[in-house]
Amino acid sequence: MAPSSSSSFLKNRISAISQLSSWYRTLLNDEDHPVWFRCSQENAFFTEDSIRLTLATWADALTESELEEWVAAYPIPEQNDQVVGIVAAGNIPLVGLHDVLCVLLAGYRLQVKPSSSDRYLMVETLQFLEQLPEFSGRIAWVEKLSGYHKVIATGSNNTNRYFEVYFRNVPALLRGNRNSVAILTGEETKEELTNLGKDVFTYFGLGCRSISKLLVPRGYSFNALFEAWEHFAEIKNHFKYFNNYEYHLAGYLVNQVPFLSNDWVIIKEDENWSSPIGVVSYSVYDSLEDAHQELENHEQKIQCVVGQGHLPFGTAQFPKLNDYADRVDTLAFLLA
Repeated sequence: MAPSSSSSFLKNRISAISQLSSWYRTLLNDEDHPVWFRCSQENAFFTEDSIRLTLATWADALTESELEEWVAAYPIPEQNDQVVGIVAAGNIPLVGLHDVLCVLLAGYRLQVKPSSSDRYLMVETLQFLEQLPEFSGRIAWVEKLSGYHKVIATGSNNTNRYFEVYFRNVPALLRGNRNSVAILTGEETKEELTNLGKDVFTYFGLGCRSISKLLVPRGYSFNALFEAWEHFAEIKNHFKYFNNYEYHLAGYLVNQVPFLSNDWVIIKEDENWSSPIGVVSYSVYDSLEDAHQELENHEQKIQCVVGQGHLPFGTAQFPKLNDYADRVDTLAFLLA
């Protein structure tokens, strides 16, 4: 499907951005590239496996056909000289890239403040794009935003209150904390429960699309879940993850908080929608209607849902290009 705009500018931008796909594949095949140790130096949770998954996922997504299909519904204009500033998060590798692509496709100049936790790979990506003729002189990475006309900023709920004040004089798309949820019925197969483990443990549970909360029927047995999740037991060998697990384990034991655990993940009943690293929370429901009503009541806290009537297990960490963070259409915001 061709873009709705006949603009050669848009077609050239799509073609340029699609070059990221082949560049990421080149990185994946270069075992001596600095990316494999520089990223983990910045952020201990950015393991080689995490970086490889990120690069492979983006390489698959950023084809010309996928990009064209994504932007086909938008009235994208010619490029302009207004500046959009991005304050990028750093919880998982390249988490701010989708915003970068939206800004470039919408024709703006781009200014990015990378997260200190995800600086190397983001700046390498921006440098690659900036050397392309379509974006030459239109991309900057800075320590402090300035001269911007619109802003996209992602942080915690506490940081968001600061953003609301600091960016109050410009159109701003501000994002805080969101969490993702799984609905279980007790009838899941071992394969489905193993796939759920991918949703939970990929990126160590740090992404907004990482499942941090389970909704389970009253009387649910977690035995099959623990058995299926043994597939991911290697995660306990990561020192920072395991330190978090032991810290929370000790706290629950001292405070006599009920929980279930193997020797590397804790499952705990909790009404909160977020959970710390090494912990997965759950709530009990009496009927699926009650469970779906609970999701509806807390929609503003939820990024995505897997399980009964929602995304298939194992797909939470692989959003499509039109799956926007916080369910707010970034391109629509930029083009408004």
